[in-house]
Amino acid sequence: MGKRLDEIKQEFEREVFLAVYRSRAQRLRRLHAAWMILALHLLRGALIGLPIYLVALALMFSPRVAGRSWYLLILLPGLVGWLWVLVRGARADYLRAVDRRLLERPFSYRMLSDGVD
Repeated sequence: MGKRLDEIKQEFEREVFLAVYRSRAQRLRRLHAAWMILALHLLRGALIGLPIYLVALALMFSPRVAGRSWYLLILLPGLVGWLWVLVRGARADYLRAVDRRLLERPFSYRMLSDGVD
């Protein structure tokens, strides 16, 4: 990707970096990268945990079954925990790959082909 702010030692170069970093184009690229990372993590997580929640969805729309609501109440904390773990992983990848870094124009293709690392 690009140069990180932590790697810059000279004051003038740091100020130029910050001016470019705060530009509208860089903000939009970081926003785009954040959405891509979040989508990537949600899709990966959906492949792992989705079958469990499809069962819950089927139970919700099935005819009245005794104990159905208890099953759904048990699955709800699991869903919240699953989303919490996914968002934490996406945030860690964002901090590692995007934060305090200048992004070049074709960064999204590189992120998709090489991965977030």
